[in-house]
Amino acid sequence: KKEDAVVATGPPKFTKFVLKKGEKSGYPRKGSNVAVFYTGYFEDGTIFDTNDNTKKKNNPLRFKMGAG
Repeated sequence: KKEDAVVATGPPKFTKFVLKKGEKSGYPRKGSNVAVFYTGYFEDGTIFDTNDNTKKKNNPLRFKMGAG
């Protein structure tokens, strides 16, 4: 939603939209393994990268919180 957008003035410049807010508890801690789906857009709306589950059959980006 536009009202939930967070714009970073950069560099790098980006806009983040929260599609589903998390719970007030249960956030991943440093060292936790997490998995995310994302889509990156250029300002003109062109997608430059995605791992959206509708496009790549449930293949989330997985990483360890706080590493690298």
